[in-house]
This record gives sequence, C-alpha cells and structure tokens, in this order.
Amino acid sequence: MVQESGKPQRICVIGCGGTGKSTLARLLGDRMDLPVFHLDALIWQAGWVLPSREDIIAAQKGNSDGERWVIDGNWDSTMPVRLARADTIIWLDYPTRTALWGIMKRLAHWRGRGRPDMAEGCVERFDWEFLRWVVEFRSKHRQRIPEKIREHGSHARLFQITRRSELPAVLDELLNAASTTLHEHPMRCA
Repeated sequence: MVQESGKPQRICVIGCGGTGKSTLARLLGDRMDLPVFHLDALIWQAGWVLPSREDIIAAQKGNSDGERWVIDGNWDSTMPVRLARADTIIWLDYPTRTALWGIMKRLAHWRGRGRPDMAEGCVERFDWEFLRWVVEFRSKHRQRIPEKIREHGSHARLFQITRRSELPAVLDELLNAASTTLHEHPMRCA
C-alpha cells in the first residue's frame, strides 16, 4: 500500500534484546510524527509479571489495528499480529556482542529505575534468564524471524540491518531527509 506522503505509516522494529529497538522506535516516532508503542510496556505488568499469551496478543492487537504507528519489540509468538499490518519492517540483526553491549549499557544507566519503554513497576535489574536468552538468540531464536517475515510480512518493505553503521543510511531513506542527514544528528543506541 503506497502512502500519500511516501513515508511509512506502520513500522515494525524487531530484533534481539539490547539492539536499540526502543531507541530507534522513539526516534522514528519523533521524526515521522507517528505514535510509538513499546511491546514491553504493553505486555509486562508491574513486578515483571507476564500475562497469558492471549492477553499479550490482545494488548498489541489494539495498537497494530491503527493506521499509523511504530511498534518495537520481538515477542516471537505474537509477531504475526504486527507483521501482517506493517508496511515497513526494520530488523536489527546485530551480532550477539552488540546486543550484550547494549544490555550492559542499559543496565548501567537504568539499574534500579523504570525505563520509559517499560511498564510501570518494572524496575531495571540484572536478569540471568534474559541474559541467557540474548546469548542464545542467534542460535535458538533468530531463525524464526525470516520465516515469520515471509509468512506474515512479505508485503512490507524490509530493512535487515546487520551493523549499527548501516542505520543512518536506512533512516535517511525512510525519513527522506535530503537536507539534514542523521549523520549530523547521530542516534545514541541502547
């Protein structure tokens, strides 16, 4: 579906934890005047309580049904809901070391406090289970992403970004920023 403005209207940002999905979503939302929805904020309940899968799907369905949005988050089991509606998919497919570095920076900055992309009552903390998920992401979880994109998001424009250095060019293209590039205003990633 071609938008009047030529700019994407429904952007799905996916990738491993620590890759900067939420930071990118906020930047895109600000620059493109799109509402931003962080799946972690929609899904997690205070104290890091995880609701049922049905509640998780319902939480994101209401937002993805809208005509304009940026939604960030992986949540593999519910990815089809937002991929089916997206006109643009940005896959931050970074190496494990990049994701781990992002996690460590995030932990150092937010430890003991709530992040703006998380549900209220979910204080940033060190979590071995999450860290293990990040370490195992490429070998155990990553392979499902291309399958889900082919099955549910083949209609969308896909940007698979494998290095942070590729991101400014992709953003320039998405934002159609001929006069002011993101190289002049670099993004600080998670």
